[in-house]
Amino acid sequence: MIRLQLDMNKKYIYLGIGACAVIIGSVFVISQTIVQPMLDNRTVEEVVGTPIVLKEYKLGFNYPSGVEGFVLIEPPVATTSQSLKKAYLMFEYGQYIEYQNAEENKQTPPAVSIFVFTFPEKIETDTRTRSERLLQWIKENPQYTSFNKIVGDIAEVEIDGVQGMKYRTQGLYTQDFHIAYHAGNAYIFAAQYQNTEDENVAMYDNLINSVTFY
Repeated sequence: MIRLQLDMNKKYIYLGIGACAVIIGSVFVISQTIVQPMLDNRTVEEVVGTPIVLKEYKLGFNYPSGVEGFVLIEPPVATTSQSLKKAYLMFEYGQYIEYQNAEENKQTPPAVSIFVFTFPEKIETDTRTRSERLLQWIKENPQYTSFNKIVGDIAEVEIDGVQGMKYRTQGLYTQDFHIAYHAGNAYIFAAQYQNTEDENVAMYDNLINSVTFY
C-alpha cells in the first residue's frame, strides 16, 4: 500500500475542507517536506490503483497512486475532536511537488478529500426520514460541508447502496460533494477543481464509484 505518513517534527501548513485551504479548528495538517510515493523501497512512476480498506469505519475505496497519479496524506485527527474520526487528502502528484517547492504564499493545490465523522444517533421521538436527518446534519455543519456556499440544487444519490446527498459549492475552487451516513458514521467525499477537465474531476468520479460500505 502506498501512503504518505506525516512527520510530526517537521514544519506544517493547515488545510481544511469546505472553505478551500483555510484553518478549520487546526484539525488538518500536511508536512511541507517533499514525499515520494514508495512501493517496495522504490519510487512508483506508473499509476497504481491502490485500495484503502477501513473496516473500523465500514469504508473502502480506491485511488490512483504514483508519480503519474495522486499522493495520499493521512492527517492526524486532533484528540479534541469529538466527531471527526478519520481524514484523507489526495493531491495530483505534480501539483503537490510544485507546491512543496514553491514560495510560502503559493495557493494550496486542489484536493480530493474523504472525512469520516460520528453521525448523531436517532432518538425514539425523531420522526424525520433518513434524507431529512442527513440534510439537517449537512446544514448544521457548514464548516465541513460548505453548505453556505452551495450553487444549484442538492440531489439525492446512492453510493454503494447507501442513500446520500450530492451538491456543488463555489469559492476559490469549485467543489463537488457527496455525503452519506452509514453504521453510525457520516462520510464526506469532496473534490476541488478549477475546470471540469482537471485531473481531480475524473479521479473523483472513479473514487466515488469505487466506494464500498461494509
